[in-house]
Amino acid sequence: MATTRWLAVVLAGVLAVGASAAGAGGGKPAEPDEAALVKGNSHFALDLYARLRARDGNVFFSSYSISNALAMTYAGARGQTATQMAAALRFPMDGDRLHQSFAKVNRDVNAAGSKGGAEMQVANALWTQTGLATLPAFQATVKNLYGAGLTPLDFKRTPEKARMTINAWVEQQTRDRIKDLIPEGALKPDTRVVLTNAIYFKGKWKHAFPEAATRNDTFTLSTGKTILMESYGKWFNLKVSLDTKTHQVRTYINNCLKETSQSPSGPTPNWYFKHGVYTCDSGTCRDHYKNIHLYLKP
Repeated sequence: MATTRWLAVVLAGVLAVGASAAGAGGGKPAEPDEAALVKGNSHFALDLYARLRARDGNVFFSSYSISNALAMTYAGARGQTATQMAAALRFPMDGDRLHQSFAKVNRDVNAAGSKGGAEMQVANALWTQTGLATLPAFQATVKNLYGAGLTPLDFKRTPEKARMTINAWVEQQTRDRIKDLIPEGALKPDTRVVLTNAIYFKGKWKHAFPEAATRNDTFTLSTGKTILMESYGKWFNLKVSLDTKTHQVRTYINNCLKETSQSPSGPTPNWYFKHGVYTCDSGTCRDHYKNIHLYLKP
C-alpha cells in the first residue's frame, strides 16, 4: 500500500534574520515575544547549519523561510508532533502567542524594506487537496496571522496542473526571479498539502556603481580560474580579522563589518583580490589593514 504524501514544503527566496534588540521596522525596541522568537530562530539557524555544513560545496539557506512555513503547519499540530516541532524549530512559546509574534515579525520585515527605500515582500500560501477537511480555527490562523489563504488544488487527478499553478504564484511573488521552482514530477497524486514561502528583496547600494565607470574585467575565483564580469574599481580600506580558535573570519570595508564567514579548519584560507592572493594566518591576518583595489560586481 502506498504511503500518503501528506506534506511538501517549498521555500522560494532566501533571507537570514538574526537576533536583535531592535525591531525590524525601525529603531524602536522589539517586544519581548518578538525578540524571543528571533533569538530562537537564530539558534535554529545555527542548529541547521551545523548539519548542512557537512555537505560539500557552499551552503545558502533561509532559516526564516523554513520557520515561517513550518510555523503554519505547527498551528495544526498536536501531541507529540507539536512537541517535537517546537523543540526542533526552537519556538520559545506556543499557541496564539507564537503565531501573533510571527505576524508582528513578518509585518516588521515587510515594513523595513519600504522605510529603507528598498523593495521587501514576504508571502505565504498553503495549497490543499480539493475536499480535504481543515478546521476553521486553523484556516483563521494562517489567513489572519500569516496572510496565507488555503487554495484547493486537485493533486489526485491533475498534479501537473497543480504544480504549474504553484509555480506561477512563486514566479509572481518573486517578480519573475524564480521560475519552475517545483520540477516536473515532484507532486504526486498522493500529495495532500504544499506550503510555500516566498521572499523578494531588492535593495539599494550604499555606494552605487556609476554605469559609465562599470566595465568588463577579469575576476579570479578561489580555484585560480578567471572569469569575465562587469566590475567597478574603487579603493577601500580593508581589514580582515581571523579568530584562530573558532576559524571565524570577519571582513571589514571602510571600518564597517561586511561579512562574517567560517574559514576551513585545515589549510590556511586564501583571499583573492584584484592585485594578488593574500594568505590569512594568525600572524598576518588578525587586525591587519591594507588599502586594496577591490572589484565588486554591481
